[in-house]
Amino acid sequence: MTVFAQTPVDDPKNPGRTVDKVTAFIVERSFGGVTSGPPEKKMGIKASNTAEVYYDNVKIPIENVLGGVGNGFKVAMNILNNGRFGMAAGMSGTMRSCLQKAVEFATTRTQFGAKIDTFQGIQEKLARMATLQYVTESMAYMISGNMDSGSKHYHLEAAISKVFGSEAAWYVCDEAIQIMGGMGFMKETGLERVLRDLRIFRIFEGTNDILRLFVALTGIQYAGAHLKELQSAFKNPTANLGLILEEASKRVVRKVGLSTLPSMSHLVHRDLASSANDVAKV
Repeated sequence: MTVFAQTPVDDPKNPGRTVDKVTAFIVERSFGGVTSGPPEKKMGIKASNTAEVYYDNVKIPIENVLGGVGNGFKVAMNILNNGRFGMAAGMSGTMRSCLQKAVEFATTRTQFGAKIDTFQGIQEKLARMATLQYVTESMAYMISGNMDSGSKHYHLEAAISKVFGSEAAWYVCDEAIQIMGGMGFMKETGLERVLRDLRIFRIFEGTNDILRLFVALTGIQYAGAHLKELQSAFKNPTANLGLILEEASKRVVRKVGLSTLPSMSHLVHRDLASSANDVAKV
């Protein structure tokens, strides 16, 4: 199992002192001192056991350290990124199954003298469900495609897909139950189990609340660094006159509307270049 623990590491800023940093280890039960409690009684994903694990003076060989001493946070982030990107694929498959059950029911259930799939309210529900499933599946293909092409920086996309996919899947499953009415509430349809299993996806691999903050902070990181650089420049304007004038000219050009639009044509297929230019104008 992979275990993260705080370990003392030499502080480069204060020679002779140590600071606690997270280190990742591979721990095996055969090392001794590793015990676990009984399986927890959970709301869902009951096929996967969850239990408390206890460590009592466990001796771990140095070769079982992952990523080096004090680098456990980076290891954890890589693990979470790999877990998050796969969620969009898993959630899209779950949504497809829920949608299939809802469609099968709607096309066979008769009410008020007609199949309920002919009712506009039901059609709108199915359309929204199909849209969310398609978007989630598209994100899964996009992220995995970027990874296959060698991209190492997909943490932001993985976080976004995890948040969107987990919330979309909950909505789709809930709407499938709603379309089926009382039958959807019964265990025989299988949707109540899916709904219970889905609830954890908004919690693990980083809660959606924290990931929203992560996306926002990542987005403003460049702007913050740039403003910090300007702040330092204004403390000594004589030595940084070029930087200050450059920033001032950019703001004047944007203010009078003379700035050029950002180009996104290099980011899309050539058939979508025209649409990309329209998006840049927004």
